[in-house]
Amino acid sequence: MRLIDTFSIKMAQWLVGDYPDEMPSFVQTKYSVKFIITNIIPIVSLIIIALITGDYLEYAKAAIPFVILRQFSGGYHIKNADICVIVSISLIYLIVNYSYLLYDHHKVILLVSIMMCLIYSPSKIASKTIVKKENHFIFKVISVAIIIICILIFDIIISTSIFIQSLLLFHIPLREVKRDED
Repeated sequence: MRLIDTFSIKMAQWLVGDYPDEMPSFVQTKYSVKFIITNIIPIVSLIIIALITGDYLEYAKAAIPFVILRQFSGGYHIKNADICVIVSISLIYLIVNYSYLLYDHHKVILLVSIMMCLIYSPSKIASKTIVKKENHFIFKVISVAIIIICILIFDIIISTSIFIQSLLLFHIPLREVKRDED
C-alpha cells in the first residue's frame, strides 16, 4: 500500500475512533486527511528548499502561477498521491533552477501556453467541480487571462511555470500495467 494512503487510513481510524461525535464518516475523514497531506507536503518541502537555497521569491514565482492556472485550467492528475507529491515538488524545483534556459523563447512558450489553454482547457475538471459543463468556457477565459497577465509581467520563471502547467492540459493515455500488490 502507498505511504500517504496508509497514513491517511491510520489517521482517519484514530480520529473517527477517538472522536466519533465530532468527526464525519471514516471515508470523508480519510479523504480530508489525504487531501491535507498531499497539499501540505509540497508546500512545506518547497519552503524548506527555498530556505536552504535562499531563493524565496523564485519558488513563490514558480509555485503560485502554476497553482492558480491549474485551478482554472485543470490538467492531468497522477492517481498515486505519493508520486504526485514527488512530481509536484520536482517540477517546481526544475522550473526555478532551469527556466533560464528558455529565456530566448520566452514569448514562444507563452504563445504556446495560450494555444494549449484555448484548445484544451478546462481539462479533466468535470468530476471536480459543481460548475455546469455549459459554463466551463469561463474557466477557459480565466486561464487565458492569467497567461495574458503573465505576458505583461514578462518573468521567465513565471512564464515557464505557466508553460509547464499548460502542457499538463494535454494528456496522452498510456497503457497501464496491472500488477498484484501483496
